[in-house]
Amino acid sequence: MTYCKIVIYNSGMTSSIEIFKALPNEAHIRILEWLKDPITHFSLREGADLIAVGVCVSQITEKLNMN
Repeated sequence: MTYCKIVIYNSGMTSSIEIFKALPNEAHIRILEWLKDPITHFSLREGADLIAVGVCVSQITEKLNMN
């Protein structure tokens, strides 16, 4: 399985608007929002810790109805 984990840090961008302009489409924005709070948006799979390990890519594709 492939897992996604996002780490938010200060990248030097001065505002949220600059960050969102850098994102190419709405799906990417939704994915980032989900990954900021994975426990709320995803269920546990095979006992994987969503915070330590990340979210399984298949969970993201399911949530986007891409399966």
